[in-house]
Amino acid sequence: MNVRSLAVVVACSLSMVSISGCSAELGEEEVAGAEEGQNADESSEALSGSFAVGTDLETTADLNHRSSPSPSADVLQVIPRGTVVKSAAASPRANWYGVSWNGKTGWVSGQYLRKPSAVSGSGAQRILSYHTSKQIELYDTTFGRNDGADALSNIRDAAAGRSAKQSCHGGAPCGRVALSTKLVSAMIALREKYGYRYFVTAIAGAAHSPGSFHYAGRAIDVGEINGRIISGDSAAARGFMQACRDLGGVEVLGPSNRSDHQDHIHCAF
Repeated sequence: MNVRSLAVVVACSLSMVSISGCSAELGEEEVAGAEEGQNADESSEALSGSFAVGTDLETTADLNHRSSPSPSADVLQVIPRGTVVKSAAASPRANWYGVSWNGKTGWVSGQYLRKPSAVSGSGAQRILSYHTSKQIELYDTTFGRNDGADALSNIRDAAAGRSAKQSCHGGAPCGRVALSTKLVSAMIALREKYGYRYFVTAIAGAAHSPGSFHYAGRAIDVGEINGRIISGDSAAARGFMQACRDLGGVEVLGPSNRSDHQDHIHCAF
């Protein structure tokens, strides 16, 4: 079973900025830096203008979701980069936008919002072609659940210019997220540059630890490499993990470095 179910406990001191899955009160000197968001997309431009309630907007950083339009307001949660949220206020307030996500409504800085930009259809289409030829196989259920958040549905949505669906069980966000272009490019490179045939068990769907890169559309879980099921440490598993690192992986977990990843490899970009 390739489900990442480890509960991660993150300790936050009062002097720390917010990180995914964990929020902290901020000192006065740290407020500006925190509101700039973590892991910001350097190519993004600040959002401007008004948007009707219910309009899809996308975060370009791990962004503090606050109770009111102020950098000193309480942090309700941290919204991962690349998450599609819903506009909850018709007009911004001093470039703060009201948005709803994960069952909560609050305010975020418009500096790190944009209109959703779907993954290049051609890249996702290429992955679908590899799926058809069984070079990159995509799991068509979410570990027995037919919730439309399986890996195959995620890539089909991206190929059609849509955001990918997330699951609604086990603490998953139950929303939608744009798949990272870096993730899609890395998936292709693992096949075309490194020659791997592999089986993807999860992308944005399924239940993962709080703040997971999966929920931001930035990670894959892989259960088979070159026709062999991952079961403990092996040269093949280590080679695949190194390929993920070489492609810019920011979080690579597997049998060689995590006891709870003996049956799959997790690569985030």
